[in-house]
Amino acid sequence: MTRAAYHLNNFVTEFASDEGRFVAYAAVAGSSRRKILTEVRRQFKSLPPDEFPTLVTLADHLTEDAQDDLFQFGIDMCLRGIQSLATREARESRSPRSPAVGARRVQLHKHERTILFKDRNTSAASASVDAEYGKRLRKRLTLTFAIIED
Repeated sequence: MTRAAYHLNNFVTEFASDEGRFVAYAAVAGSSRRKILTEVRRQFKSLPPDEFPTLVTLADHLTEDAQDDLFQFGIDMCLRGIQSLATREARESRSPRSPAVGARRVQLHKHERTILFKDRNTSAASASVDAEYGKRLRKRLTLTFAIIED
């Protein structure tokens, strides 16, 4: 399950990092998130549909300005995948000493929380270098912990 914690940690930190880069790019360009996404949507829709059918078809979805919803979906997807792996692992290694799936799930959440807190503590130092990233990372970690604890 260490691999699961690694990927969940990467999802959370990279999501916050992407948000910070987007804000910085918009500021340098003298624009806003909404204007940039509108332009990207226009560019996707103007691509030749025979060469880029997926981008043209999904242009509206790929440029939707709903970061909190996208983050929630990503965390839900990660946690469902982790739960599925834990269930499969428990089924494959069922023995009288193996913990129940529910107990294993609680252990997994505590383990991931520990790994995420480690990143949160080291990220505090980088927050002074990149305040936007630090702010967004704290927001995303807070949401992650709330979801995991539910």
